[in-house]
Amino acid sequence: MKTESAWLVAQDHQQLHLRVFRPDGPPKACIVMVHGFGEHTGRYERAAAYFCARGYAYAIHDQRGHGLTPGKRGVVRTYSSLMTDIDLVLDWVGTNFAGLPVALYGHSMGGNEVLFRILHAPALHASVKCAVSGSPWLRLHKPPSAATVAVAKIVSKILPDFTAKSDLKIPLLVIVGTGDLVVSHEAVQEFIAKCGDRCESRIWDGYFHELHNEPEADEVLGVVAEFFERRMPVS
Repeated sequence: MKTESAWLVAQDHQQLHLRVFRPDGPPKACIVMVHGFGEHTGRYERAAAYFCARGYAYAIHDQRGHGLTPGKRGVVRTYSSLMTDIDLVLDWVGTNFAGLPVALYGHSMGGNEVLFRILHAPALHASVKCAVSGSPWLRLHKPPSAATVAVAKIVSKILPDFTAKSDLKIPLLVIVGTGDLVVSHEAVQEFIAKCGDRCESRIWDGYFHELHNEPEADEVLGVVAEFFERRMPVS
């Protein structure tokens, strides 16, 4: 696995730090990961290694105010900026991995962002073939702490919802553990029920919030990889 960094500049001149993990051979597809609140790209090296070993490239940016990306720590000023940041990364991937299919994958707050991006925001890049939302922040397990109350106010106003008007144009997998003490797994299961057979889901009994960092992470990532193989066929 090879690792590289790049700096992207958003329309509002915000700099974004991007890390890209490449497999040893030519990649067959690219996964664009969106991390959660209070995280950084380094927390996803295990997942990146797992997917690179299976031929995928893996791109993840430090969100605003996280990791190496400048900004007040943990402050999200506008939700729309998070959406345009995702598109900026997709543009970069489209240029640097031209012709490869892309999967969008988000965890926690990033899982919220991915759901909103595919359900309510403008049309996705044509290269995006499927999406995964892991432990999405739809409702917190308990009232937010002082450190997260400002973000919670923004996220609570922009909740991805699956209604009769929702147009799910790409395959979606939603995953969560019933032992999650950060987000409400009940809220996630309510969302899954609204989706019905228009999305796939996997619920792990007793698993905690960071499914990709559980002792059984290989099992979780294996389910995601199998979804990619079915829903993001490569030539």
